[in-house]
Order: sequence, then C-alpha cells, then structure tokens
Amino acid sequence: MKDLLLYTPLDDFASTQYEFVPLGLLYLSSYASAAGYSVDVVHGRTDDLKLGYKHYGISATSCQYSMAKHALDRIRELQPDAIVILGGHHLNSPQCVQECSKHGWDYLVIGEGETALREILAGKHIPGVVLGSPIQDLDRIPFPAYDKLDMSLYNYPLREGLRCINIVTSRGCPFKCIFCSSSRSSYRQRSAENIFAEIEMLISEYHFNAFTFLDDMMSINTKRYFSILSGLEEFDVKWKAHGRTTTITFEGLERMARAGCIECSPGIESGDQSLLNLICKGTNVKDNLNWCKVCEGVGIKCSPFIIIGLPNESFKTIEATRIFMEESKVTAFSYNILMPFPDSPLYLNYARYRQYITIHSYSWDDCIVKSKKMQKCFVSTPFLTKTQILDEYYKNYDLFASVTNYDPRRRGCRGG
Repeated sequence: MKDLLLYTPLDDFASTQYEFVPLGLLYLSSYASAAGYSVDVVHGRTDDLKLGYKHYGISATSCQYSMAKHALDRIRELQPDAIVILGGHHLNSPQCVQECSKHGWDYLVIGEGETALREILAGKHIPGVVLGSPIQDLDRIPFPAYDKLDMSLYNYPLREGLRCINIVTSRGCPFKCIFCSSSRSSYRQRSAENIFAEIEMLISEYHFNAFTFLDDMMSINTKRYFSILSGLEEFDVKWKAHGRTTTITFEGLERMARAGCIECSPGIESGDQSLLNLICKGTNVKDNLNWCKVCEGVGIKCSPFIIIGLPNESFKTIEATRIFMEESKVTAFSYNILMPFPDSPLYLNYARYRQYITIHSYSWDDCIVKSKKMQKCFVSTPFLTKTQILDEYYKNYDLFASVTNYDPRRRGCRGG
C-alpha cells in the first residue's frame, strides 16, 4: 500500500481545463517524496480517485470545497480506514476551519502544507487542526513533481505556437489590499539561480517555451528582479507576469520587454482614487495610467485587473474606471465582480467596512471570480444594488472588449 495520494478537483465552472498545473500539490508531492514517502497525484474528477493509499491529501479553494467534500465521501466509501487530510486556501478562514471540522476530515492543515504534511505522515500529530509553518528558504523545496502528471495536457493559451506553463518565484505578498486573500502574508523569494534551474528543466524535459509567472508579487527587490530578467533574456523564452505599478519602474518594463515578456497584468482595480485609498491599494490613478501607456509603448500587452463592486462603488466611480480604460489604450484586460473571499481582510473585518459595502449571503460554490459567464453578485454599496452592479458589469465588459479589441470571455489563444 502506498503512503499518499494527493488530489485536487478540476474546476467544473471553468470554460477550459488543464491551463494551470496544480503547483501546490506538486510541491507537496516532491517534499514528501524527498522524505522517502511514496506519493501519487490526481488532478481530475472524483471518479479518478484510486484505492490503495494509507493517506489521502485533498487541496481545495473555497469554490472547490463541495467537490473536495464529495471526494472525502468517495474515499470513505472505497477505503474507510484511510486517513484523509484537507488543505488549501479554503482553510485560511477561521469560519471555514470551524465548518470543516464537522465534516469528518482526519486532519485540517492551515497555511503552507509541506512541513505539516510530512509530520502527519510521520505520525507526529493527533487528528485535528495542524498549523503549517511557512518554509523561509524556498530554495530548500525540491522542484514540483511534474513527473506525477501527464504534462502534455497542460498549456496556458499565451500565444499561438507556444507551450506555456505556470511557475512561481516567490510566496506571499507584503501589501494589504483588503479584497485579497494574500494580503499581508509572509513574503519569501526563490533565488534567481534556483528559478533558472527549474526553467531549464521545464524546457529540456517537457519542451515548454513559454511561462506565466503567477506570483502575487514577483517584482519586489529590484536587484533580484533584474537578475531574473537578465537570465530570462539568455533563455530566449516568452512569458507573462502579474505586476504592481509601484514596484516595476519604466526601466523595468523596458528590461522585461527585452527579456521576452509579452504580457503583464497589473492590479489596477479602479480608475477612482477614493476607491483605491479605501481598499488600501497604495497606488495612484495618474501613475497607473502612465504605467499602462509605457507598458504598451515598450511592446508588452498590458492586461490590467479591474474590479467592479468595491466598497463605496457608485455610478461616478464606475465612470472613472471607464475613462481610465479608454485613456490607457491597453490591449487586454481582466474584469471581475468583487468576491468577498472568506479569508480576505474585507470579510474578516467586515464590521469595519459595513458603512461602505454590504456582503450578501453566498455558498462556497458561488465563491468564484472567473467562470463561463458571471451571473451573480454578492455585494452592494450605499450607491448601487446587487442588480445595478451586475448590469454595469455586463455593460462595461462589452465596452472594454470594444476599446481593447480583446474579449477574455472567448477562451483560447490570447492573440498576438
């Protein structure tokens, strides 16, 4: 009997599957395997779960929790004596931990799971809640166990003709945006040399020639970031990254373009300064506008993240965001209705923000920001009802698609 099967469900609400490799599970797999445990990984449906393991580790975001619970029920049916462990972002909220403790899990792992999982496998914890300790030196963690999955399935549609895989160079984020689950989490970085070794392996062994960096904040520490850009230039690959306008300078954008960056997604969120201040974004509308223009000017497709339904949202603030999108001349965008995740500062400190926003009840299945078509809104403000926010979302989506000549609702290649 093998030691461990790690499982994360496919997202039924997503328009396409296998765009992103489940890096969290693959890191857990490599870390447990390095300690001598036999591990398999399944990224699929509940029916793909297999018999013959002492432990089952399931990772879930909040919108995946019902699928994770279904997997627990299936494992109890197939192998009643197995030890079943739940981890993932869903457990970052105390409310979620309390609820999950009633559902029959043997262990609930809060936070990063590598060390906690190895300790559970070694029998060092009694059943219950286990707090995962963040690993400070990320270079100590073996590369994700890519060999545990069929990597030919995975390809993020960055550009036609490219095989693109997701990768991370850091964990956590030191900033304090109130809508974000990563707000003020422990921030650590991998060394440039460690990153290059993984990229070289992904190129030589799995034939990827493009990368999307999914770090919350890759560009902190300019010296490190520029050393990464120099290395990427040597690899001659194409890539995309998230960005923050206060940490990537105009020189940085030029160097990113030389290093093969073809798309960057800054967290703009709104074109209204009062809203940015209220959500603790720490950015300036005018600077954001200039940054987006420079990004496009150096040849990088700028794809800002925009949110509607932020605290104190009004027709006036929505109009300011429309003007921002028209003036910025960006050629892509990502647009979402605010989802108050259960582990976000907005949700956890709701009493502090009640005068600016009302959070309406929702199920964990509703806890998504991207789907085939957004049809629900769970927030309202003193100036806008849920229905008005949803109506404005649809209007703006069509407008932004017209302005940029790009529509994220049409999946597939992201264009040239």
